[in-house]
Amino acid sequence: MSRRHKVPNAAATQAQAAQQQTPAPAKPKAPSASKSQSAGKQSQPANKAKANSKSTPARKQRTTLMTIAIALVFLHGLVATGIVAAYLYSIGGFGEVTKQVAFGLHAAAAVASVVAAVLLWYWKRIGIYVYAAAVIVSAALMIVLFGALGMGMVGAFAELIPAFIVLYIIYPKIKLFD
Repeated sequence: MSRRHKVPNAAATQAQAAQQQTPAPAKPKAPSASKSQSAGKQSQPANKAKANSKSTPARKQRTTLMTIAIALVFLHGLVATGIVAAYLYSIGGFGEVTKQVAFGLHAAAAVASVVAAVLLWYWKRIGIYVYAAAVIVSAALMIVLFGALGMGMVGAFAELIPAFIVLYIIYPKIKLFD
């Protein structure tokens, strides 16, 4: 038993002798400096990753209902131009200038509706405003052309109700739009 105790003591004395030969302050500084540098290097990428995760917006995921709503905005813009053009040229109650102005305004609103659908597809907030403006112009045009009672109101509601539904569908994701 005494030999076993002597061997570790001999090894310990040899280790102490080796430590005395090398400068003591240099050894602790070198490992502590490398530890702090390595710790700093490890924390920097972690901080960068955290900073990048904060700067990236939430993932934009379009719901199926939202996709259908945007597709309907697009189709409504295309179909509305054809229907209104055919109707305005088929009736003879308006003067020629009124027909041209009405068709021009409604065509502009229909094209704006198609552009709004494309902007909404690419998550651009201005698409919401363009669509709202196009719907307001179309509804006002219906009231002016067909009167405040009867067909004018039906046409205005036919423009406004789908717009409210589309905007209701899009509103929960409004913060994701650029």
